[in-house]
Amino acid sequence: MPQLHTCFETWKKNTLEVPSCRTQMSQNKQNETFIIPFDQTKYVVLSSCLFLAPASVCYFSGFYIAGYCGFMTTIASINYWLDCKPGWRRDCDLIASRLMCLVGCYYFLTNIQSFYDYITFTVLGVTTFKLYCLASFQSVQWIKYHILFHCMLTFSALLAANKMIQNKYAH
Repeated sequence: MPQLHTCFETWKKNTLEVPSCRTQMSQNKQNETFIIPFDQTKYVVLSSCLFLAPASVCYFSGFYIAGYCGFMTTIASINYWLDCKPGWRRDCDLIASRLMCLVGCYYFLTNIQSFYDYITFTVLGVTTFKLYCLASFQSVQWIKYHILFHCMLTFSALLAANKMIQNKYAH
């Protein structure tokens, strides 16, 4: 387990570095440093709300695990981006988003019906990963990339939910 702990700590360190936004950092009354002020992250908060769509579809279609995970991810993402600074809220967002990614991939892969579904899954995965990399605060346009990243995740989750519903009623 020490390798997992080292990997997690390195990952946290790398994701907390914000080289291009250091000039835009501000401080609140308790002298706590924000990574990015809310006037810049408010659109990321709104794009986090998009996750409610696939979470609702899954929940009301009887896929409760995917629905609950989607709701948790939405709450964790909104909670972090409302007050963007290092700490337990960021950790919750990162853990919830990775858990949802695993759950979503599981449901998508277990409901694949054709070769084209594999191609779709691969293209969506590569595109989403590329957007995630571009949204890592190292670009001036990182907010746009992060919003696109949220949109792509929502689209992918809706496709997975559609596959789940098709398989549920096909049997």
